[in-house]
Amino acid sequence: MRRHINMFILPLLLCAAATSLAKGPQLASITDAQAAKIDAELQVKTTNKALEQAVAEAAPTIAPFLKANSCLGGYDASALNVYAAPGKTYPNNNYIGGPLPTMRRHTKGECATVVRIHGWDMPAKNALRFEVVYVSDSSGESGKSRHELQRQASGEWLFRK
Repeated sequence: MRRHINMFILPLLLCAAATSLAKGPQLASITDAQAAKIDAELQVKTTNKALEQAVAEAAPTIAPFLKANSCLGGYDASALNVYAAPGKTYPNNNYIGGPLPTMRRHTKGECATVVRIHGWDMPAKNALRFEVVYVSDSSGESGKSRHELQRQASGEWLFRK
């Protein structure tokens, strides 16, 4: 009897697992105010004109990346691969670079708000590094992430870290 039950349940479990994996990353919907905050934070003004120009060039890649990263509700970051440099793969499990999974009291289904983008640095002429500070509007919890981009031969900026 037990063997028959297992033969019936196993296909159902496999189907459920496949359906879960097929859904892809859980992305909440970013608000207009949260998106505008990211765009405003990317308007970097500094005495270092090379850094200012690099941020302006990379902003079309950084903005959608941060909008997605701040809304990842789980550990699947495969939605970020469109912004990844060659050789970099964001995992579809165990991704810990997004702020939401570590915010245990955050209201699920909402994005974290980017409070600040700072620590801008150019470790090379074709590389940018920065840190992002996120906060949950519902719980007040905060998180940080560090990122690095590299300008490709095509001129496009893509994430390395």
